Formats: sequence, C-alpha cells, structure tokens
Amino acid sequence: MLNIRQLSSLLACATILWTSVIPAEAKSRKGDKYYKSGQKAELGRDFEKGLEDYELALKEDPTDTAYQMAVRRTRFAAAAGRIDRAQKLREQGKVEEALLEFERAFLIDPSSSLAVQEIRRTKAMLDYQKRQGAAMKDEERGQTPAQIAKKRSDEKIGTIQPVPDLKPISRQVTSLKMNNQNVKVLFETLGKLTGINVIWDPEYQQPSKNYNVDLANTNLEEALDHLSVMTKTYWKPLSANTIFLTNDNITKRRDYEDNVVKVFYLQNITSVQELNEIATSVRSVTEIRRLYTYNAQNAVIARGTVDQVALVEKLLGDLDKPKPEVLVDIIVMETATGRTRDLAATVVTGETPGLKFNVSPTTTAASRGLGELKSLGQNDFTVNLPGALLQAIMTDRNSKVRQTPQIRAADGQKAQLRIGEKVPTASGSFGSGLGVGGVGVSPLVNTQFQYLEVGVVMDMVPRIHGDDEVSMHVEIEISNVVERIDIGGIKQPVIGQRKVVHDVRIREGEMNLIGGLVKTTSTRNVSGVPGLMQIPYLGRLFSSETVEVSNSELVIALVPHIVRTQEITPVNLRGVAAGNDQTVRLIYSAPEDGKAPAGPASTIPGGPALTMPTTPEPATPAKPTLPPAAPVKLTFQPEGVVTRAGSPVVVSLHVGDAVDLFQAPMRFKYDQKKLKLLAATPGAFLSSDGQRVNFSTDDQQSKGEVAIQMSRAAGAAGLTGTGAILSLTFQTLEAGTTQIGLIDSGLQNSKLQSVPASKPTIGVEIR
Repeated sequence: MLNIRQLSSLLACATILWTSVIPAEAKSRKGDKYYKSGQKAELGRDFEKGLEDYELALKEDPTDTAYQMAVRRTRFAAAAGRIDRAQKLREQGKVEEALLEFERAFLIDPSSSLAVQEIRRTKAMLDYQKRQGAAMKDEERGQTPAQIAKKRSDEKIGTIQPVPDLKPISRQVTSLKMNNQNVKVLFETLGKLTGINVIWDPEYQQPSKNYNVDLANTNLEEALDHLSVMTKTYWKPLSANTIFLTNDNITKRRDYEDNVVKVFYLQNITSVQELNEIATSVRSVTEIRRLYTYNAQNAVIARGTVDQVALVEKLLGDLDKPKPEVLVDIIVMETATGRTRDLAATVVTGETPGLKFNVSPTTTAASRGLGELKSLGQNDFTVNLPGALLQAIMTDRNSKVRQTPQIRAADGQKAQLRIGEKVPTASGSFGSGLGVGGVGVSPLVNTQFQYLEVGVVMDMVPRIHGDDEVSMHVEIEISNVVERIDIGGIKQPVIGQRKVVHDVRIREGEMNLIGGLVKTTSTRNVSGVPGLMQIPYLGRLFSSETVEVSNSELVIALVPHIVRTQEITPVNLRGVAAGNDQTVRLIYSAPEDGKAPAGPASTIPGGPALTMPTTPEPATPAKPTLPPAAPVKLTFQPEGVVTRAGSPVVVSLHVGDAVDLFQAPMRFKYDQKKLKLLAATPGAFLSSDGQRVNFSTDDQQSKGEVAIQMSRAAGAAGLTGTGAILSLTFQTLEAGTTQIGLIDSGLQNSKLQSVPASKPTIGVEIR
C-alpha cells in the first residue's frame, strides 16, 4: 500500500513527465504535417512551395536531420529552377526580367555561386546595351558580350577565303602562235586573249632571249604552265581574273607561293598508332614540313603549299579506309566412348581377391606369462577363412559435345573467345609462424589460389586478301577437369589439355577441319591366387580380370565469312603527277565551263601572228535562276550478304555525288519473317562538319517497314560529297533468300528542293 506522501511524489513526477511529453508530441506531429506537404510539393516539381513547407517543419523541430536535409535539397533545386527560367528569358532578349529572376535565385540560395556569376554577367549585358544604343542588333540583345564577341569572331573566320581560283572570260585557247617575242609579250598576249590581268614582280629579271610559241586547242592553265616551263617564270592567281608573275627560283617561291592550312578528320582510325603511321607516311611522301596529328579527334592538321595540301588530302583519302571484317563460325565436335568389363571367379579374403591367412591368438591366450608358454595348443589360436567372389559386370559409356560459337574480327586485329569457366588451383601458402601439429593443412595457413581457364579458349588474328580469301593465325585450346587429387589436404584439379596453333589460308565460306586430336586408352588388370590363376582354363576360377577401353576424338571446324571488304576505288589506284624533286605540283583536268573562242584572225602590232576573238562586249548579268537539283546515287554496302540464321547483319546506305544535301527522309521494306530490325543509326556524312543531325525512326515490324527521318540542324548549310548516310542492323531469323529495299526517299537540299535519287536493293542469303 502507498501512503499519502509516496502517492503525492508519484503524481508530481507524472505531472512533470506529462508536461514535457505532450508539447513535444504535438510539435512533432505538426512538423511531420509540414514535411509531408513539402514532399508532395517536391514530387510535383514545385520546389519553392516544398522549401516553404520544409522550413516550417524545421522551425517546429530544428534538430530533426530529415528536415535539415530536405531544406538543403529543395533550396538548391528551387534556386536552380529560377536560374533556368532566367537564362531562357535572357535568351529571348528580356534582360531586365532575367536579372530579377537571377536575384530571386540568389535570395533563395545565397550560397549559389552560379547565381552570383549570372547576376554579374547580366548586369554587364545591360551596361553593354546602354553603351551600344541604337547600334545594337536585335539578335544580339539576348547574348552576353562574350557570346557576341564569339559570334563575330566565327563570322569573321567564316569569311576567310581559300586560294584564288582563276575565272577568265574565256578559258579555251584555240590557236596562239607568236614568233621571236619576249616573255612579257607572251604572257600579256595570252592574258588579253582569255580576259585576265597580268601583274609583274617589280624585281622581275626578263631573259635576254626571245621565244617562239605555237599553242592549239588548249586551256588557260595549260598555256600558262607551258609558258612558265619555257621561260622559267612562276605564276600564281591573285584573284579570279588576275595573275602575278616573277622569276621561278627557290627564293621567289618562298616569298610568293601561297600556303594553305587544312584539317582532315579521319573516320576509320581505331588506334593512335595507326594515326601516327598514316601521318608519317604522308609526311615522307609529300615532304610537307608542317603536318601534325590530334589524337582526340583522329585529325591531321597540314600547312603547306596548295599542291602539297591537295596531295595530302588525296593520300589521306586513299589510306583512311574501313578495315575489312570477317565472321568466323567455330564448330567444336567431341566424341568419347568407353567400355569396362569386370569378370571374377576366385576366393576373396576380406574384400581383396586371393588367399590371406591371419593367424592370431585367441582372446584368452592373448596375454600369458612366460611360464605358461609350454601349455599353448591349437585351441589358443584363430584363423580367418577366405570367402569366394563371383562377378560379371559390363559398363558402356558414350558422350558427344558440340559447340558452335561465332567470332567477328577486323583485319589484323586480335580477337579472343572464351567459353567455359575458371577453376581455382592452389599456387602457394604461408603460415602464421605458430607451430601446429597434425597432418594436412593447418587452419593457421593461408593458401593462395590462381584461376585457370577451362573450356574453349581461342585467339585469332585474321588477314583478309581481296574479296574471297582469308588467312588466319589461330590458337585453340580445349581443356577440361579430368579428376581431382588430394595434395596436402587440398583437392587439386587435374586438367586435360588439347591445343592447336597454326596458320591457314582458305577461301571465304570454305571449311577448315582441324582433326587428329584422337586419344585411345586400353587397360587390362588381372589379380588372383598365385600359381592357380596361371592354370589354363581353370585359372579363371581363381582370378579376377578388369578390362577398360576408352576412345576420344576432337574435331574443330573453322568457316570464315567476309562481311566487309576493302573499299578500293579506281581513284585510289590511279597514279597522279606530283611535280619534280624540289617542288610538289599537281595537274588538274580542264574545267568544262569554258568555250572555245570564236572570231576572225587578228594581228598584234610587233609581228606575232595569232588567232583570237574580237574585243568581247561587256557581259550582261543574267537573272539568277535556281537550277534543278542534281540526282543522287544511293547504294548499299556491301552489295550482297551471305550469313547464317541467328547472325546479325549490318548494311550501310551510301550517298554519292550529293550536292547541297540537307535532309533525307526514307522508308525501307524488309521481310519480317526472315529479318528483325535491331537498330538504325545515322551515318557520318550528314554530321561530317560537326553539325547536329535530327534523327528518328518508326519501325513497323508487323508490316516489315521502317521509316527514317534525318535532317541537319536548322540554319545549317547542305553538304556536298560522298559518304555513309545510314546504317541498319538486322537479326536473321530463318534460312532463305530475301531483300532489303529502299521504297521511298524524300531527299531535299538546303533550299527545300526535292532531290531525285535511286532506290537500291540488297540481297540477303541466310543459310
């Protein structure tokens, strides 16, 4: 029983506990209410409302870690959202509104260094706009001073012109004959005939002798080259209708010969070593001194004369080729047979065939004094009598293993195939230094293990020769765990190994069999009673015989399929004139824009007789018209595919002779019963200048059709040239013959004119 004093003390303690607990619980419930409301707002991406609720929850319980983390998280997200909205406003030219948003972001998260940077950058934009005033362009109002400077710099870089190209009034020279004339008369007469201006080096030293010239049915460039060789004069174009002439020597060429700079982006390089080898070869052949590589972009930068850089471009185009590829079917077939026969008809002692008598004293006579030995008799010893064994067992084993993996490799590249598992084996051990008795491995000893690859291990380096032959360096190892033996208390695997290393050259699709890996084992074990087991016929009753015969054979077949060949064009095989030992000089075919001049024969004062047109009348500029878009040739690469069911098929669509190509929507048809589209990726042609390409696909597998949408970024120019425009990857489903065809194309140039194009097809044979 509690007395009054004890009861009053208990009530006081309960009152104190109640007054301390009730406010805390109420406070926690109110904070959780704000916290849940903040979570709901955060899930709805309303980070500012979530921050407000989280701050109210934190105010209720400042020590709650969850509230603190939520406030920090949403404060950063709310400020980032304000910054993002402000950047969009600034891009629209609303700089004052953007500044207010940046300042609000800073008020939300004063620790945001990005908000401080954007406020400083936006204020600089406002100051720049006030200084520029009316001279400020509308498209520049949403850009920072740095962006404006970068844009103007890009525009200026875009106006850099290449080496001038002559565009005379008349490029053709039908007949030009001059006798006993000096150098200046020769060149100036040719200039008047074709409508170009001739400027001489003030330091030009004219030869004292005169020359005779007789040219017929040639063009301007060839005529200039003929006169230059004959008079040892160097000429170069200054503009579309002006040439400059000086003496042809090393000093003058160094002073006046133009240099060009160009960057070449190689698309088929797979290693830094290849890029360096190509650069070294080109540098040695062209003797260009300034040629460097940029490994990050697989780019080559060249600076040299016009002909040197043009020769570099030609050689890089010849060397930058995609490597041929081969797909090798590997068929591993292994058969193993075994037969065991056990025959026995003999006496058995215990479990061992034969006679074995153990004579031992009886239990009562096992221990006697020496004085009692005289009374030992036959009843004091026991003998174990042998039993008999009659056995006839036949065991027959037969096993077959077949594996058919595939491996694809590029020319000269090492490919590896591993099928199997890794088996641990002890490689060493070390102890703790404490002596522990007993037999086997001590529990205080740490054993080190290494893992051995067991199964099919193949290393292959292919070389593709032309379109139909492949040579391969192949290393194949077939291994398995035969048994496990106990070494020092650890079960160690015994691994059987069969390995082949050889080089072979075979035709595409031809099967190469690697056989001869045959193993035959025959074992006969006879045991029984000595003497009796050697008796003819009767010896069978006193002996046991075990005969074991096993055979195993391993056959490996390799079947190569060339899936990509080396693309060598006639342009790659053609030799080009490259000048002399001192100077690289290329010769170009005559343009087709010139017409042979027509007119009566005229005589120039001074004696030279020549046929030339009358003074041409000023040409009236024609109204510009948009010529029809030139047709484009589309082709599949490779031209045909032969593969196996279940194998991937990669085909690429190439565009040739494209002019100002801007967008390329296309639709393809395929047999959905034999092919399944895995992927469609844009080629490198539309993005070869670094511009972004808009790309989308719509695969209708049930109809066997896929629609592709490709276009360059808005504002970008069209592209001219040849290259891969699309790559399609299919999975073969069943054997047969089918086709992949382009059934509709809507190619357009940058003026959104339709560009006619061919509609190629490619045959696919599935075996």
